[in-house]
Amino acid sequence: MIKVIAFDFGGVLGPDVDDWNHTFKEINRLTDLTSNHLQSIFEKYWPRLKLGKETMKQFWTKVSKISKRSVKPEILRRKYNEAIWINNELLEIIKQLKEKYKVIMIANDSDDDYFVKTSRLKLNKFFDKLYCSSQLKISKPNRKIFKYVLKDQNIRSHKMLFVDNQKNNIKAAELLGIRTILYENNFQLKTDIAKLFI
Repeated sequence: MIKVIAFDFGGVLGPDVDDWNHTFKEINRLTDLTSNHLQSIFEKYWPRLKLGKETMKQFWTKVSKISKRSVKPEILRRKYNEAIWINNELLEIIKQLKEKYKVIMIANDSDDDYFVKTSRLKLNKFFDKLYCSSQLKISKPNRKIFKYVLKDQNIRSHKMLFVDNQKNNIKAAELLGIRTILYENNFQLKTDIAKLFI
């Protein structure tokens, strides 16, 4: 019987951290850098950002120096943080699930992004516990993060359901015996959850 349901953030509860074409397109305009250019820069620093080895403040300082337009790193950081949104329909689903299950979040995030999501989006109100890669110094798909969560929640793997939009994260969880749902959209998620709990 499932006791804990874990959700990813990026691409599920909100935007992916590197959604330059949509959520963070204001950064493109402010820097006059293409989405592909921003992506290549981000991919270089993301491995350190998600483990808390580098801050988003440092990242935006670097982007500001590369920018084709004169723009302060503080402005880039603020515009990026302001653009982060939440999937309100999914939050309603989570509220319903909380009536019967513990609901947690397991996210790959920088310290800066995590602060925005907990302070501005008030994620603590919706989840029983939040697990952030930059705080734990472990990131998905490393199986250590799932082992840490299982131990912290004091449950066996088959009693947890994990929802994520990344196949590699799903596979890592499944290898430990965790039940999973590969997220595509809210309707599909509700359908898959209903099938599991019939």
